[in-house]
Amino acid sequence: MSAGGIKQFKTGNSAEVRVPAGDFPFDGNRTISRQIPGLAGVNLGTTTVKAFLEKLAFISLPPTISITGSYRINGGTNWVNFGTLERGTLVNEVMLRVAGTVAPNSPAIQDIFVGGGAYPDNFYFTGGRTPVGESYFSPDIPLTTARVFTARAVDKANVASNQAAASWNYGVPNYYGPGSPVGAQIDETFIRSLNRTPINQSLASVTATPGPGEYIYYAAPVSSGIKVFEFLSADQTNPEAALRVKVRTNAEIMNGTPLEEATEHYVVRSLSTGLGGGSPYTFQIGNPG
Repeated sequence: MSAGGIKQFKTGNSAEVRVPAGDFPFDGNRTISRQIPGLAGVNLGTTTVKAFLEKLAFISLPPTISITGSYRINGGTNWVNFGTLERGTLVNEVMLRVAGTVAPNSPAIQDIFVGGGAYPDNFYFTGGRTPVGESYFSPDIPLTTARVFTARAVDKANVASNQAAASWNYGVPNYYGPGSPVGAQIDETFIRSLNRTPINQSLASVTATPGPGEYIYYAAPVSSGIKVFEFLSADQTNPEAALRVKVRTNAEIMNGTPLEEATEHYVVRSLSTGLGGGSPYTFQIGNPG
């Protein structure tokens, strides 16, 4: 029997249960807070349980996009993934790969936009709902500056993906090690004979084994600021040793960059010679003052 649209029934000796003839009201106009893959932060915007479950089961999500890149450098034939290049490296050819994906029950991708300059404009996409495209281009002259390429997808409901990016950068190494030159003898040739760090990596400390009459040296780009040697928090840098010396990278020498265009480095040396007595000796690298 029913009353007011409510069905009433009994099963055995159980208590009476009332179930709405239609749908349960439900405040589904809220953002999903649980970290459900693809659903966190989505507002289903429903007012009944039935509508909420339908939308949850058949939710439409924004498209996703990825972009990766590789290049041929210094006239080579191998493709190398984007990364940080040594200053002076020539980028001769670039390959970009863009891939879009859509979730089930979501609109197909309608447009893909790739940015980053005038070059990446010859993409050809295949794959339907999961398009993949590649672009190859050779600059008019080899590139020697950092580049950033971006990609974004828009589906047929005019919903955009997040922006993806691929990029490369340039940098120079620092140098450190033992030696005996002073004054004008501290030149590019000497600096390049020292140990070198990975590109763009400043050091918190250096360890060297100087012989009798040898100092410890450290050379860093002037953009890093002048540095000092510290031992037990005391400045152990020769106050007359702070020089500015231009030093070319391996790539710059290979590609014929003149010395006057090289990166200038601050070069400092230790206050004393023969530190460590033939054993490795470590200085902390600090800032003056």
